[in-house]
Amino acid sequence: MKRISPLIVAMLLSGCITYSLVKPGKIEIGNAFRVQPTFEWARMETGNVETWTINGGALEAVQFVKGVKDGDPPFQSIAPADASKLRKFRKGMNPLEVQDLIISNLKGIGAEKVLVENQTPAMIKGAEAFRTELSYTLKDGLARKSIIIAAVKNEKLYVALYYGVKLHYFGRYKDDVEHLFTTMEVL
Repeated sequence: MKRISPLIVAMLLSGCITYSLVKPGKIEIGNAFRVQPTFEWARMETGNVETWTINGGALEAVQFVKGVKDGDPPFQSIAPADASKLRKFRKGMNPLEVQDLIISNLKGIGAEKVLVENQTPAMIKGAEAFRTELSYTLKDGLARKSIIIAAVKNEKLYVALYYGVKLHYFGRYKDDVEHLFTTMEVL
């Protein structure tokens, strides 16, 4: 059984960060997604982005971007102070345009040296989607990898993004997140 890191537990108890516990079972994420985790995660919500982590967001996390409307940028609620530089989602974007939008906005929140390693169509319950695998670094210099699954449904953009430090954390939880993504449904 997987466990939440002692650091996360200490932060939860000290009140430094407002996290709640996600237990295994069917979970609805803001009337946008339904997933079925198989172990406990720490959860934090910021605007339209819900973040789940085991060891802390600097090491690994899954982020669910819930129903971005036409004219709004994905990741706006977790962007640096000047979110006006983020590109906006437009209904009618094709998968390559959405991929470019997401990568551009990841760069806008600090990703550097972004390399698309793979892109494929994907199906998730409730919507046609696409999957993109990336590698990049942040300003801290640590190399990271990411899996992004994005879908447009009812003229809104839904994104599930898993990222982790490339050296250990990405691979450590990749299979678990892949399983989580197989249970994902866009509502």
